[in-house]
Amino acid sequence: MTWTSFPFESQDTTEDQYTLLFQELADSGVVGGYHSGALQVTANASGMEVTIRPGSAIVRGHMVVNSDAHTVPISASASSERRDRIVLRLDPEANTIEPVVLEGTPGASLPPRPTQDKTGVYELPLAAVSVPQGSVSVPASALTDERPHASQRVGVWSTDTRPTFPQLGLLGYNTTLRRWEYPDRIGWHPLVESINWSTIEGRPETFPAAGHSHSWDSITGKPRSFPPGHHSHSWGSITGKPSTFSPSSHRHSWSSITGKPKTYRPSGHSHSKYLTSGSTIAWANGSKRVRGNSPRGSSTWYSVWIDGYNKFCKNTSSRRFKQNIRPHALDPADVLALRPVLYDRKPDNDGEDAPRDQYGLIAEEVEQHLPELVTHDEDGQTDTVRYDLLGVALLDVVKNLTERVRDLEDRLADKENPRP
Repeated sequence: MTWTSFPFESQDTTEDQYTLLFQELADSGVVGGYHSGALQVTANASGMEVTIRPGSAIVRGHMVVNSDAHTVPISASASSERRDRIVLRLDPEANTIEPVVLEGTPGASLPPRPTQDKTGVYELPLAAVSVPQGSVSVPASALTDERPHASQRVGVWSTDTRPTFPQLGLLGYNTTLRRWEYPDRIGWHPLVESINWSTIEGRPETFPAAGHSHSWDSITGKPRSFPPGHHSHSWGSITGKPSTFSPSSHRHSWSSITGKPKTYRPSGHSHSKYLTSGSTIAWANGSKRVRGNSPRGSSTWYSVWIDGYNKFCKNTSSRRFKQNIRPHALDPADVLALRPVLYDRKPDNDGEDAPRDQYGLIAEEVEQHLPELVTHDEDGQTDTVRYDLLGVALLDVVKNLTERVRDLEDRLADKENPRP
């Protein structure tokens, strides 16, 4: 028989036909308000048991009523923590709907899923129970309420207690994902799809920035250097400044110089030309001389020298200018030890070339043998050789040589003309 219809008058309706009809009219679940407490599983931490409160439920078209609090024992966990689930089990073969504990696997994060067949066993979840290892009681914190409610076409469930065979168009609130969802032939979908920025209508184009700050490291594209703005620094705030500063090229007026000496000693120098007429030293008759261009006095020429005050003086040799006259003899070997040299003058302060290949003596070497021929400057440093006295020193050498020649002549004469 292909077509079957029911229920009709004077016609028997089987259990399977009745439940098939009624489960399409009312969802399986607890009867009553969501907060009514009907068939709620509770615990008082007094032992390994839980209590199911009075209430009624529709389980796949069948009605079950609990008129008094019902105690359900929970077995202890000998190993790791276990997750159990308490359900109302419809058994069509036994014609019963009774509370049953679906014991979980130790260490599993979820309790066993309830069985919800169209015609066979159907299990309506009431609560999940966490059973720690070695626990001796069930506290209220170990329970998770999972009761679905009937008499509505909008359901409430968790992810693992959703209806196994939901009708198209069914709407429910998922307590695990905290969203409204509905099923289709593929699976469960959120009632409101995720919203992205591009799908929002009337969104503003720009947003004024609120007061905030940025760390230097978070700024991109920053310049490597910054030209300093107009500012000033106190000398004390400058670090690493040099202790001295090389002066740059500049000039000072004579009047701005303080502490300048009243007189200046001339530095070593030379003249490339003879002095002109009218100068202190004039050119006349092939000599430089102190006096005027015409000879006066004895009409003779004098050797001159400069005293410590930079004045020209002449040597006077007359007895009337001398006193305490006494003999003085030099060792000819000291005179002969003097070393004539060629030398180049050092450049002056202006950097001009100085005379080269000059002939003379070194004052320091002369001082080692004939200190009386050397003069010193105001600082006591060896300065000048008295070349005018060098000729007098040579007289002792000449005398010594003369005496030696005469002695050699006498010896030669004795050899050539021996005496009888």
